Amino acid sequence: MTYISVNHMAQALHLAFDVDIIASLYDKPTLVIDTSFGSTVGVVGHAPLYEADSRSHVELLQPHIASVVEESGLKPADIQRVVVGTGPAPFTGLRAGIVAARAFALATGAQLVGMNVLEAQSTWNRLEIANMGQYYTDSAYPNSAYPNSTAAQTYHFTLAVNDARRKQLYYALYGQGGEEILAMNIASATDIAQGVREVLGKFGFVQGDSARSVDTAGADGFGADSASGLSGGASSVAGAGGSYVVDIIGHGAMRYESAWADLPVGEVREESVLHDAGAAGLAIFASCALMREFQGKDVSTDPLYLRRPDVTIPAPNKHILGQTSISLRVGGQVENHAQTQNPEKQNVKTQVGGQVGDSGERKG
Repeated sequence: MTYISVNHMAQALHLAFDVDIIASLYDKPTLVIDTSFGSTVGVVGHAPLYEADSRSHVELLQPHIASVVEESGLKPADIQRVVVGTGPAPFTGLRAGIVAARAFALATGAQLVGMNVLEAQSTWNRLEIANMGQYYTDSAYPNSAYPNSTAAQTYHFTLAVNDARRKQLYYALYGQGGEEILAMNIASATDIAQGVREVLGKFGFVQGDSARSVDTAGADGFGADSASGLSGGASSVAGAGGSYVVDIIGHGAMRYESAWADLPVGEVREESVLHDAGAAGLAIFASCALMREFQGKDVSTDPLYLRRPDVTIPAPNKHILGQTSISLRVGGQVENHAQTQNPEKQNVKTQVGGQVGDSGERKG
């Protein structure tokens, strides 16, 4: 099994994470479990084990966990941290991974941390581009260092997606500093594209344009840099007259590619940080979780389903004419309890001594 040492991993991810974060993943052996799309399990530093068939989660998840722990040279008791993917994803597959992670942590006493897959997807994409020197910052990446100065000044939005089935996608839009611009949600690809276009309109984007120059007046509010270390806000690109594109990454990105036709698309990648980025992908995912924990953000293992449940509480049956929600049966007939409290005001039929009479005119 492929192994990446802590020093090599820290070097590979240094543009995104501090070396102390990476070292912590090795000092406290960390198991990653995710069933947001198929199932992925692995110990940080080693290549993950991926199963694409979501129907086999229950049967294969536990054997796969045992396998990756053993192949990493560890025992279950050696695992000190479990990072589990919390979605967003459909209910059936997602809960299998979360339950397995909770059970493992409970049995071993390991720390349990939850991480959403979309933010990790965004971080991976930004790290990939940063490593290729395509981000623009006037300090870290001067134009003169690259033959293509336009590419060096390109600002990358990341639209992270995950297939939600039923012709829908889970999604969130991030700026290149890691800031969340469109909050995590679920919608059709067409509706997602429309929402992204509305955001880009603030930057002067016109439908049908490809890579677009940023409008300084519209860039306010999206310049906050992330603590992840990937620098450069939209405002800095606007001030420099750079262009921008939207990278779309995740399961479903290619499937609905036609929906992105009117966006200034950079890359469309049907890939996952967890099983397409190898051992580095596990480290990125786990590091994102630790970074969120350090920042005081939510790292619970509550599942992110986002879609409303199919099962709903049925509406109450319609009342029979003359009845309310509280009725009493007296002598074989239904008597309205609310009405019999005021017999003077109501003519309520009751059974008395085998005869039916009005409550207001009782027959002896």
